[in-house]
Amino acid sequence: MDVRDIDVTVVRAHLFRLLQAGLGAVSRNRVLAVLKAFGKFLVGEGILRDNIFDALSRVKTPSRLLRVPSVETLRTLLEGEMPTAWPARDRALFELLYGAGVRVEEGSRVVLSEIRPDETILIHGKGKKDRLVPIGKCFRAALDAYLPERKKMLRKWRRKSSALFFSVSCQTRNRMDEPITVRSIGRTLWPGLQG
Repeated sequence: MDVRDIDVTVVRAHLFRLLQAGLGAVSRNRVLAVLKAFGKFLVGEGILRDNIFDALSRVKTPSRLLRVPSVETLRTLLEGEMPTAWPARDRALFELLYGAGVRVEEGSRVVLSEIRPDETILIHGKGKKDRLVPIGKCFRAALDAYLPERKKMLRKWRRKSSALFFSVSCQTRNRMDEPITVRSIGRTLWPGLQG
């Protein structure tokens, strides 16, 4: 079959055969994405005038619920020892995220100057919307335990940082002036939530 002979009916039939073969919606959407990219290539090469694959819509995928940590897991994290390499930092970070309802991205970007004397923190949210979040007593206690350690760590590595939370490892010690990344927070806190 010549590629110019393919029409929407042929592609729909192919996608239907994939459904009958047991391929899920996500996999069929990947196939469709490949076909659309191939169609774009063919149009770019002048083989086809229009990308016929663009006429097809993605298959609706079922939404998946997030796995919610158990009450016991949260109690352990809130009241017990933090099972991480830097427990004081991670306790303060977890208290900020959990206690104040701050998104991970927002918590990663907090700088020291945004901790205000009126016991609030300025959070820079999505869509350039800023808000003040109150500092609760649990977060205050965690912060009071963390800040001296933070200062000691910066002094030890002879670094300066305005970021409230930063990573420390052999690879990141030259970037301590940068805030902790969302990925690092996930790698640090997610294993503790699995329990």
